[in-house]
Amino acid sequence: LHAFTYAELRGATAGFSRGNYLGCGGFGPVYRGAVGEGLRPGLRAQDVAVKYLDLEGGTQGHKEWLVSRDFSPPRGQCTVSIGN
Repeated sequence: LHAFTYAELRGATAGFSRGNYLGCGGFGPVYRGAVGEGLRPGLRAQDVAVKYLDLEGGTQGHKEWLVSRDFSPPRGQCTVSIGN
């Protein structure tokens, strides 16, 4: 499990740009991004989906994230969640 700073995730999604917007769920918007090789030791370059947790909409998103983190993403994919 790798921890990322908000600045790193912002950079990976080009500032949470509209062009990287994938959709919205009960937790808030989801953005496409990419992390570069060497960002963390042992982490290879890969595409990621970043869930931007919207706590103003209630706790549903946090509950969904707690459930989703217990399941491994498909091989070669990574999902990252952040709170606002």
